[in-house]
Amino acid sequence: MPFRDLSIATKQKLGFGFILLLMVGAGLFAVNRSRAISDEAEQTVALWLPRVVAISDVNLEVGELRIRQLQHATATVDSVRQAQAVAMIDLIDAINLNLDTYAVLTETAQARGLNPATERDLYARFESFWEQYLDIANQLLTLTELGAESRATSLLRGEATQVYQRMSATLAYLVEANRTQAAAGAARAEETFRATTVVIIVLLAAAALLAVGIVSTLVASMAGPVRRLAGAADRMAEGDLDVYVEPSAKDELGRLTHSFNVMAAALRKAQRQTEEQ
Repeated sequence: MPFRDLSIATKQKLGFGFILLLMVGAGLFAVNRSRAISDEAEQTVALWLPRVVAISDVNLEVGELRIRQLQHATATVDSVRQAQAVAMIDLIDAINLNLDTYAVLTETAQARGLNPATERDLYARFESFWEQYLDIANQLLTLTELGAESRATSLLRGEATQVYQRMSATLAYLVEANRTQAAAGAARAEETFRATTVVIIVLLAAAALLAVGIVSTLVASMAGPVRRLAGAADRMAEGDLDVYVEPSAKDELGRLTHSFNVMAAALRKAQRQTEEQ
């Protein structure tokens, strides 16, 4: 059945039902995109930022460990040397603790497919350098305990320096890689928010325009037939019974128009019968 032949109530229901469907779609879209924004924010807050903090702390602690080792090797007072040794052990424990935290976060990120190959390679290189540096640190403590300060100093300024420089450079790249990923996650969340806002505004604007269009169409579909019926009724009131209004549809107004035409025809017939008598 053509749309124009539907009842006025049905037209209204279909029109406003479509508007409601469009608005529900906009709401569902907003919920879905909000979930995406939430996921990006959660990844940034729960994964990337803690990794940045952990690996940045490792970077600072490794630098401090290097300073403590130099002070330990050059100390001339046993109490000072012993204090530096204790501080070195505490720093190594702190570094290992941060590395454990970083490793757990990395496993979580990898399970979600969020651990780039570049970062994995950097971390593997750092772990290799860190193991070498720990061996050197233990050798350093052993040499100073045996009173071989000159050998400890040579070790610290030779092999230890080379390993430290490589490890430090790798750490710097690793810190930057994590900061980049955190910034990228925040940027993705912001971009998703912007895109979602634009789409929702477009959908709401479309719903508003559609509502205006539906109301205008319904008003026009009723106003035209009503005007024609009013004009025909005025002509009949002036005595012109030879009127006919073409039905525009088969809805309530169409049936009303048909009834008006039947009434006009009955009046014309009655008029002719009166004149014949």
